[in-house]
Amino acid sequence: MKKITVTAKPSIINWVKSFEQMPKISDLTIGDFVVGYIKDFQDYGCFVEIGNGLVGLCPKACLADSFVSNPRDVYKSGETVMCKITNIDTEKERLLVSLKHSDVGAEPSMSGGKLLEGYFSELEMFSKTEHQQIGTVVECEVVSVSENWYNVKVGALSGMVDRKCAEVGLKVGDVRKGVVLDFTQTNRGTYYVSMETSLVENVEGRGKKEKSTDCDSALIPLL
Repeated sequence: MKKITVTAKPSIINWVKSFEQMPKISDLTIGDFVVGYIKDFQDYGCFVEIGNGLVGLCPKACLADSFVSNPRDVYKSGETVMCKITNIDTEKERLLVSLKHSDVGAEPSMSGGKLLEGYFSELEMFSKTEHQQIGTVVECEVVSVSENWYNVKVGALSGMVDRKCAEVGLKVGDVRKGVVLDFTQTNRGTYYVSMETSLVENVEGRGKKEKSTDCDSALIPLL
């Protein structure tokens, strides 16, 4: 039996529609999002290959939203990552990229040919990783705060919460319930969560109702 993989990701669909080729440095602009993989480590950061021989340096300051002393503690060689182009030297064909969750949290508006390869690598890793299902309620601990995002810890993995989807004034260390909206395996696995109280209460209420219905059904044969 043949296995068919389907995706509704806009970035993948746009790439297929445009038949975009592997990116050249002249195709890139600052602010673009591309998928690559961790190629090498140095004490000052790591190198990300995005295809067509293009390699970008991610300095230590751009590895994560929190301080990182050793890049190897955060990423592993060969890992598929989403990165944001922050600087381009066309003449020397050098790139600077960011892997911060706050920089790459949004769906990319531009994708190179490497995106498709990276996406299927993501699917393979995704199938081997235990994670909370979309639509479930999870506990989130705030680990850092940026202008637009709360970066949270969900179990052993990291997560991101749009500040518009959470109460005002949360600080590091606060713990709140949230609903899983999405999960991506890039950048070591990231949950996208909403901590809107009304949504959490709605999901929890639905779960209690389903459990009650199951119990009522189980009692019918006894009546």
